Amino acid sequence: MINSERDDKRMATHTFLEKKQDTITLEGDRLRALKQLSSRLSTYVPRSGHLGWDDSFASIINECQTLLEASDTEFADMVGASRPTVGRWKSGKTSPHPLGRESAISRLVKIVDKRAHVIEKSIREKPSA
Repeated sequence: MINSERDDKRMATHTFLEKKQDTITLEGDRLRALKQLSSRLSTYVPRSGHLGWDDSFASIINECQTLLEASDTEFADMVGASRPTVGRWKSGKTSPHPLGRESAISRLVKIVDKRAHVIEKSIREKPSA
């Protein structure tokens, strides 16, 4: 009975450490993805004079929302637009005027960089297994 309890404790500890390591790995993957996204956003140049259908802008908006793990309302607040407007951007039905696009991208760069910094700090502060 004592060996069984000890084995149960070892198994529970092992499972806890595996989950902790998985969390750190997932956070590391997310951090890398956020940094890559930030780099791409920083070099994003909207097509001059192009209004309306813009698949590349739609894909960037969708990717940002996914990586930021933001609800539609939260994401709309982040980019400074209404939820229905962001919905149209995400579907590719419309895209903002080039100046509006530049503003949205600029906001997203700051938000993505801040989120990456928070995750990086969290990873550094976690005690090793």
